[in-house]
Amino acid sequence: MAPAPVVFPDNAAQNPVTAPIQMYHLGIWFGDPNDGAKAGCPGVTPFDGDHEAGIQILNTSNFPDGNGPLRDLEP
Repeated sequence: MAPAPVVFPDNAAQNPVTAPIQMYHLGIWFGDPNDGAKAGCPGVTPFDGDHEAGIQILNTSNFPDGNGPLRDLEP
């Protein structure tokens, strides 16, 4: 575990040890495991402030380069 900044009252003060991640892809998680379970997607991941988010529901690495779900967005 490594120290983490507590910015909001529900933030964890320690970060779990994780492997390196690829920062070139977008991922979206349920904000709470209960929300994921209500949608039929049970599970817990550490990817939010209190380290108890629901599972990941989208990851752009699952799409070919140039053909992902964000290709039609314009700046």
